[in-house]
Amino acid sequence: MSDVIGVGRVERLVSVRADPTSAETSSSNGWFTGVGRREARFADVRVMKVLKGDVSDARALYFADRTWTCDDTTAIEGEEALFFLRRGDPTGAGERYWTRAVCDALGDREWFWVSSSGQGRMPIRRLGGTEYAEFAEFVQTPSDLPLFEGGTDWSRIATLESLESLIAKYRREQRAPFLEATCAASSNGLGWTLSVALDRSATLTTLDRTGRIERSFVVPWHRSFAVERTFESQGWATLPPAFGPSDAPAERVLRVFGEHEKLLTLRTSKLTGRTDDDELKRALRIWIRIRDTFDDPTAADLREADRRAIGDKATAR
Repeated sequence: MSDVIGVGRVERLVSVRADPTSAETSSSNGWFTGVGRREARFADVRVMKVLKGDVSDARALYFADRTWTCDDTTAIEGEEALFFLRRGDPTGAGERYWTRAVCDALGDREWFWVSSSGQGRMPIRRLGGTEYAEFAEFVQTPSDLPLFEGGTDWSRIATLESLESLIAKYRREQRAPFLEATCAASSNGLGWTLSVALDRSATLTTLDRTGRIERSFVVPWHRSFAVERTFESQGWATLPPAFGPSDAPAERVLRVFGEHEKLLTLRTSKLTGRTDDDELKRALRIWIRIRDTFDDPTAADLREADRRAIGDKATAR
C-alpha cells in the first residue's frame, strides 16, 4: 500500500554514492534494496497534486534504479507522472544504507520507493487535450474503469481524471475501521485504546489521572504487514472468543472488523510464567504485533511478559 500518491514532475536526477563496506552490506544481500551498490540515482519530484499522504515542501525524493530482475523502477528528467510511493522499514538494511548516503549527499531528506517494483510510476500522456496515465497491462484495475491502448503492446492508459476519482473512492472506503484494541493500565504503563483504519491511519488514546490523551499517526506499512501476516499465521479465525476466568475483568480486548470480524477478550494479563496453552500462545503473538504498531513509553507494554509466556522468539521485532 502506498504512503503517498500524487501527480508530479521529475525536476532532476541525483547520483548518490554509498559506502559498500558499511555494516548493512554484511546483513543484506541487496535483493530488493540495492545494498552493496556504490551509487544509485534518486529522482527529485515536485508534487503538483497530492491525492494521498503528505510530502514536505511539495517535494518527494524516490530511489530511481532497479534493484532486482523484474523491477521496472526508473525516472526521466522532466517527465510528469502519477506516482504511488511507499516508505520503507526504517530499521531495514536498505533504508539505513541509503538514508545515510542520501543524508551525506542531500541533507536530511525523506525518500521513498516506487510501489510495486516500479509499477507505481505512471507517466502522463496528453492526447487531444485530455491527460492520461500509462501503466502496464498486468496492473489490476476495476472492470468499470475505461481503458485504452497505450503507447506499447504491453501498456494501457486511463484518463487521469478517472484515476483520481477512483483513488478518492478507495480513500473513502479505506477509512473504514480495521481493528480496535484496548489494554488496561498495568504496573509499567497507562491504559490505552488503539484504533486502526484500513488505510493504516490510527488513533492512540491513553488514560491518566488528568484525562484522555489522543494522538493520531499512520502505522508504517511494514508493521501493518506484520500484523496482517500474524493474524493469518496464528489462525485468528479459529481462536476462541475469550481467555481467563469468566468472572475476571477484561484486561485486554481486541476487535477486528470486516470479513474476519471477531471480538477477542483476555481476562488476565498476569502471565508470570510459561503457558502450555497453544491457543493462548497464538493470541499473545497477535497481541505483541498489535503493540508493535506504536511507540509510546507511557502506554502499558506487556510484550516481554507475553514473550516469556510463549517461550519463543517468533514475535521479536
